[in-house]
Amino acid sequence: MSGTWRPRSLGVDPATGKEAFVVARPGGFLEALADKHALEAAAVLVAVVGAVLEAGEVSETELAAFVSPLHAALEECVGMMAGDTVWDGGVADEGGWRTRGRARPSTSPGSAGP
Repeated sequence: MSGTWRPRSLGVDPATGKEAFVVARPGGFLEALADKHALEAAAVLVAVVGAVLEAGEVSETELAAFVSPLHAALEECVGMMAGDTVWDGGVADEGGWRTRGRARPSTSPGSAGP
């Protein structure tokens, strides 16, 4: 998460059963897809772990099996929170992307732009 380029999952291809990975440009479309997949995967993991814990009869071995996936999901989510660019829902002139905490320079025709 320290500025290194690393492969990020986009999910599993239903046709082949293989997981698709991408090294995405920060703030790009593929990064948004990877973020969406990571959040969905983390939400499913939370639901599964919650159901197992609520069932009560859980062995230490079963709990230990969740440590690695929980760590990976937490690392991915923290990495997204620490990022500088966020999706704001599709502002037409910026393609939906904005930079946290500061305005983007205008690139529209006739502007003072970057």
